[in-house]
Amino acid sequence: MKEYIENVLAPKLQGDGGWVEFVSYENKKLTLIFRGECSKCLILNRCVDWIAQQIKEAKGETVEMRYSWEHGASYSASPDLQAMLSGWYNAGTEVIFVAGGSMFNSGDAAAQAAEGKLVGVDVDQSGQSDAVITSAMKDLAKSVIDAITKFYDGGAVYGGSLVLGAKDNAVGIPTDTWQFENWTVEEYQDLYDKVVSGEIVVDNDGEMADPSKAGLENVTFVK
Repeated sequence: MKEYIENVLAPKLQGDGGWVEFVSYENKKLTLIFRGECSKCLILNRCVDWIAQQIKEAKGETVEMRYSWEHGASYSASPDLQAMLSGWYNAGTEVIFVAGGSMFNSGDAAAQAAEGKLVGVDVDQSGQSDAVITSAMKDLAKSVIDAITKFYDGGAVYGGSLVLGAKDNAVGIPTDTWQFENWTVEEYQDLYDKVVSGEIVVDNDGEMADPSKAGLENVTFVK
């Protein structure tokens, strides 16, 4: 499969300044990464479908496609990233979650130009841009305090990691700078409490290839 992708299909995609790289093929699951102009393409899904169809016709195999693109690996701002995000806004995307480092600057520039919205990360980033409607926050101070406390109590964990979530009151969204109009702080807190109690279980399926099958309400998926 690697030879077929690299020697047959990849050359057909390089004419517009983009290219595709083979990552792995196991149990009928093909993983690729798109780079260059391909990483900014607004109809990348069509190219992915085309690759799957070519494989089926040439090799008689039906594969599950998994793919990603180059932006985000360095968490850095760049003109290419801004251009890609601008393309998303222009295509109808209303809100973008820019999760990482100075990538936020590229997201903000794109959002300001298109009057789009952003979701911040790690801390409340509403003070950095009026495009931010909320932020996915981590209580980093609490995690440090908990680690130091466990150290002095003799329960420190070495050589491993701790996963903190709502039950630890370590994640959330800011309520002091609340901007939602159709969702109240009280409704958010009620939802949060249900997650903490276990009444609502958050799906941690990081392998979901098609989010439109997640059963979400009031969400429109644009391909």
